[in-house]
Amino acid sequence: MTPIRDHKVHDSFRRSLSSYSAEASPQRRIARLLVRRLLRVCPTTHFRSLFEFGCGTGHLTEPLHQALQIERTILNDLVADVARDIAVPFEAFIGGAVEAVAWPADVDLIASASALQWLDDPDALLRRLAEHLAPQGWLALSTFGPQQFVELQALGSDAGAPGYITTDRIEAALCCNLRVIDLEGGTFKLWFDSPTDVLRHLRRTGVNGRASGRWTRRDLEQFSQAYVDRFAVAGRVPLTYHPVWVIATKP
Repeated sequence: MTPIRDHKVHDSFRRSLSSYSAEASPQRRIARLLVRRLLRVCPTTHFRSLFEFGCGTGHLTEPLHQALQIERTILNDLVADVARDIAVPFEAFIGGAVEAVAWPADVDLIASASALQWLDDPDALLRRLAEHLAPQGWLALSTFGPQQFVELQALGSDAGAPGYITTDRIEAALCCNLRVIDLEGGTFKLWFDSPTDVLRHLRRTGVNGRASGRWTRRDLEQFSQAYVDRFAVAGRVPLTYHPVWVIATKP
């Protein structure tokens, strides 16, 4: 991310800390499914070390520690304040943008949920992962694909993330150094009573950090009417989520 955009996203997530855990049920659901997918294909539940980037308030950290035996945990997030909300023990916390901070070396599990999409160049970070995995190490990662918030995209909103990525791009970025075991994407919809409720949901989860400018009342009215006209079904409006999961290992 550029410094200005990075700062905006940081501030947006920091403002939403008090509401994020309660509001971010899709992210929690996606993280728990990522853990289940890892358990289905990984032959061990014991890891010497875990590096999780974009840990947020622990939606992935906690189910990983519930399902696995992890000796040493190192966490990262853009917002350093989230460290106080992590409910499991960790050895170190690295605050800052993951592409700009120093990573631990030779970890045998790198994990992340709902974070990679915030990078301007997610492919580059994916290529970097193998350098920091120990031999026979594992990667468990979820992000979002190009249909994420498709309704907002159709209405010209810039509130989404810059790094939505397809499964084909993920495979291309990883296949030279890692063996991809499980790679899949899909969509589901959340339904709201009004477009205003959609915007409230985005604000409470901090994912509107890239949105530019302030809206006037007229802007809000026009956006709401367009949202209803194009997407309403039986008096309610949808918001599409497009999670993508990948599990890979280092030969």
